Order: sequence, then structure tokens, then C-alpha cells
Amino acid sequence: MEKLEGDVESRTDKLKQLIDKHKTTLLKGLCAIKERHLEETQIATDDIDEYLTCLETNNFCSQKGSDSDICGAFSKLSVRAVELQQKCHSMLEREIQSLNFGLRKSEIEDFLLENCDNLIGEIEGKNLSS
Repeated sequence: MEKLEGDVESRTDKLKQLIDKHKTTLLKGLCAIKERHLEETQIATDDIDEYLTCLETNNFCSQKGSDSDICGAFSKLSVRAVELQQKCHSMLEREIQSLNFGLRKSEIEDFLLENCDNLIGEIEGKNLSS
């Protein structure tokens, strides 16, 4: 009986280890997805920050000088504005994907209910009293 009890304990420990291994695999996969999403979000944030910095540093109103200097600065600013618009347009078209994941549970419980009485196993042998 002690050997049988040990076998039950051993089988239970092996199944717990298997479940822990599967849990670790799922959590690692989830962590990788999370890290990729954070990287994409950080890239988008950095692009927006860069765009805002460009807008702040290209302020036409702060130009001083002769009419010729101001016209030259305006021309450069117009070119830069078109560049920024094109860059901004591509940023707006790039959509940050929201995370929409779920856990599809395995059907092991249903399978076990239909096909066996106990996940660990069954006691077998001669002279079993019911």
C-alpha cells in the first residue's frame, strides 16, 4: 500500500510539473507579445515627439531681419512644412494595434469527464472491493 501511495504521489508530482511547464510556456509567449507591443508603442511615441520638436523649432514668427531674409526663411519653412506634413501623414496612417488576446482553454476537462474517471490514474488489480 505504501508503494501504491508513493506511485500516486509521484504521478501527481509529474502532472503538476507538466502543468507548470505549460504555464511557463504560455507566460513566456504572453511576455514576448507584450514586449513587442510596448516597442511598437514606444517607436510611435518617439516619432510623435520628434514631429512635435520639429514643429516647435521651426517657428516662422520668430524670424527677424530684412524682407529678403524673411522671404528666404519663409521659403525654407514652406519646404520644411511640406516635409513635416508628409512625415505626419505617414504617422497618422500607421495605426497602433490594440491588444486583443484571450486564453482558449484546452478541452482536457471535457475529455477527461468523457473518457476517464481520474487524471492521475486508476487503481487496478485483483480483489478490489466496491
